[in-house]
Amino acid sequence: RARASVATTQSQIEQLQFDVVSQQARQQQLKPLEKNIQDLLSQLQTDINSQQGRRDRVKPLQRKTQELLAQLQAKVAAHKERIGRLKPLVDEGALSKDVLFQAEEALRECENAVIRSQLGEESQANDRAFEVEQTVRDRQTAQLRSQLSDATVVKERLFEVEQSLRDRTSAISKTQGELTQQLAEVDRLQAQAQSQQATARQTQLEKEQKIQQLEMELNQVKSKIAETQTMLAQAKNKLKQRFLYAPVNGVISALNVHNTGEVVQPGQTIAEMTPNNAPLVLEVSLPNREAGFVKTGMPVQVKFDAFPYQNYGVIPGKVVSISPDAKTDERLGVFYRVEVSIDRDSVKANNQTWKLKAGQTASAEIVIRQRSIADVLLDPLKQLQKGGMSL
Repeated sequence: RARASVATTQSQIEQLQFDVVSQQARQQQLKPLEKNIQDLLSQLQTDINSQQGRRDRVKPLQRKTQELLAQLQAKVAAHKERIGRLKPLVDEGALSKDVLFQAEEALRECENAVIRSQLGEESQANDRAFEVEQTVRDRQTAQLRSQLSDATVVKERLFEVEQSLRDRTSAISKTQGELTQQLAEVDRLQAQAQSQQATARQTQLEKEQKIQQLEMELNQVKSKIAETQTMLAQAKNKLKQRFLYAPVNGVISALNVHNTGEVVQPGQTIAEMTPNNAPLVLEVSLPNREAGFVKTGMPVQVKFDAFPYQNYGVIPGKVVSISPDAKTDERLGVFYRVEVSIDRDSVKANNQTWKLKAGQTASAEIVIRQRSIADVLLDPLKQLQKGGMSL
């Protein structure tokens, strides 16, 4: 920015110097015109002096005219006096009035003719002199006005040129001072920039060394992280092998492993669980001798051991599934697994409700057929009758 400012200032100085040279040239061009105006003013003054001399020469004619007028006035007075003497004679009748009138008329005409002649010549002379003087005076006045106007314009223009020259010179001085300051500022900024560049190079070198050191440390950390991640994966795998995770949340209903350190065989059932919020299903062991009459969908009457049916009644249900193969138990012998769905998950008594829980034991009575009481009572008799016995 400082270099650009210096270049701009130098350009301004060159422009100002060019303007100064132009103003000086214009000033030199105006000086001859100013001299011509001075010469015209001198010539005009000479013409004015000549007219003044001409007026001085006319003044004697004016005095002569005044003297002639005085003489005529004296003659008029003499004629008046003569007429005054003739009037008594006319009154007495010694002279005729016509004679007196003619004499007076002739005197008046004579006097008037002389006066007109003298005054006419003098007036014409004065008029011609005045006209000549006025013409010269008008021409000289017009020239003077034109020349004075040109002189005023030239002087004003010359003053403007000189003022502009002074302004340009002052601007050059001021700009040169600013240029000196800007050059000093450029030197200072260059020195400061060099110092900052040296500091920046040193800082950059230190940063590069620090980066190299950090990269080495980062590689070491990455190596440790990879090693730790491997160990963590192995530990997670070992930890995962120590636990069994159910596929869903629920409650364990049966646990087949009870002792610490007990060995589990592949495919062995470790525990049984009931999923949360799942409908309750009663798992029933159906003896083999009764399995032939049981089908899915048959109604079931369930009696929970925790809730005596005499007080809480029985809960209806139905057979939903029967295992395809039989299992053997030392106590029960051969049996089938039957799942019974329960119509409700609670029992009521005495205006109280108890929720059924997974793992509770119960007995189920599967209704394979319905008989009337009479059939039940008569069934033994029918059996006897079939055996050939009579009552």
